[in-house]
Amino acid sequence: TSSSFSSTSSSSSPSSASSSSPSSFLSSHFVIPSTIKEVSGAVGTPSLLQGSQRVCSSHIAMAVTPSIKSDQGSSSQDGKGPSTLQSLPVTGSLFKDAIEDKVADLVGFLLLKYHTKELITKVEMLIVIKDYQDHFPVILSQASECLQLVFGIDVKELDPISHSYVLVNTLGLTYNGMLSDDQSVPKTGLLINILSVIFMDGNCSPEQNIWEVLSVMGLCAGRKHFIYGEPRELITKVWVQEG
Repeated sequence: TSSSFSSTSSSSSPSSASSSSPSSFLSSHFVIPSTIKEVSGAVGTPSLLQGSQRVCSSHIAMAVTPSIKSDQGSSSQDGKGPSTLQSLPVTGSLFKDAIEDKVADLVGFLLLKYHTKELITKVEMLIVIKDYQDHFPVILSQASECLQLVFGIDVKELDPISHSYVLVNTLGLTYNGMLSDDQSVPKTGLLINILSVIFMDGNCSPEQNIWEVLSVMGLCAGRKHFIYGEPRELITKVWVQEG
């Protein structure tokens, strides 16, 4: 019988991930825009930006309704304008794709700032999204949601006058044992995703289901990831020993 992951198991041995290539949507986020390099001076850290875009692009895709009806020009309930991509005016799939690209760009930039422990300003973020500055609230909202759900990082406005922001761990001190080797990017988002799959499968999930989800995030058994390291070792050794 095939092995499986469960919320209580401690010795499962994952098989190799599927060799299928990521979707064309995910692959479209591999390129690092020069804007991010110009703003952050991150020419020497391309893997950080590339990886963040791979991880978050799947979340962005799921957050966007595949088709938006042209007769549904909605706004947020508080009257302050749109807060999601669904509420953007319909101007075609190319426009929606461009917005998704900018969300991925901003996620990469914010992760870099988290990595360097620097404050972020609205001006910097506007430079990152370039020609889509009019949609800054929507782009920031989606980028913030991605950071929170995937990486466990919250975007907080530090000063509403200067429009400066800070990135903080959502779970605070409980992150201490769940940081990467350089203590910069939390791994809790990955654990949450795995536990969610296990929960949805009735507290016992086949390995294949787990690795299908992880492959969308750019994680494969036996292949070292720039944030999570080797996922099989992380799941079956590090987390099992900690738990």
